[in-house]
Amino acid sequence: MNKNIFLQTAFALSLIITVACENDVNEVERVTRFENPLEEVANEIEILYSEDGTVKAKLIAPEMLKNSARKPYTEFNKGLNLYIFDKNKKTTTEISANYGIKYDKDDTTVLRQNVKVINKDGLILETEKLIRNDKTGELYTDAFVKIIKNAQIIKAMGFKANEDFSSYKFDSVQGIVPMFDNPIPLN
Repeated sequence: MNKNIFLQTAFALSLIITVACENDVNEVERVTRFENPLEEVANEIEILYSEDGTVKAKLIAPEMLKNSARKPYTEFNKGLNLYIFDKNKKTTTEISANYGIKYDKDDTTVLRQNVKVINKDGLILETEKLIRNDKTGELYTDAFVKIIKNAQIIKAMGFKANEDFSSYKFDSVQGIVPMFDNPIPLN
């Protein structure tokens, strides 16, 4: 009889546990479903980049998507603004774009759509594509660029520059290049 009571009690307990632990299938699916478990999304971000305790740059973006797949990347599909600072924390370069993506393994950042760069001297670069070598800081593109400084406008296909635009080179100049007292250097 003790064995029979034990079996009845064990059956009743397992039934209670099974019923008590039952979840709505839709609720379990909602909680455990990941559209892509390798992605992280952050909204309204502001990131400060620093080296040796000195802030070098500030990045502001409405959304950042970090993907840790085989070729990890960080994407800014709603645009970004980047401010680069000198050692005195003064802005030397402002960069904005409607889209940006940084490839972690390649050490490359690609900016697209309405890319605009303004340096401390007031030089403005406008293009639809700008690539940055994150190891060297070199900026380049093979796309159409327009450089504006004071009353001078230079249009070209292709461009290379250092990070603060103090030195730059055009690959193929188009149009008329005005020759003023202080023209923009072409090499």
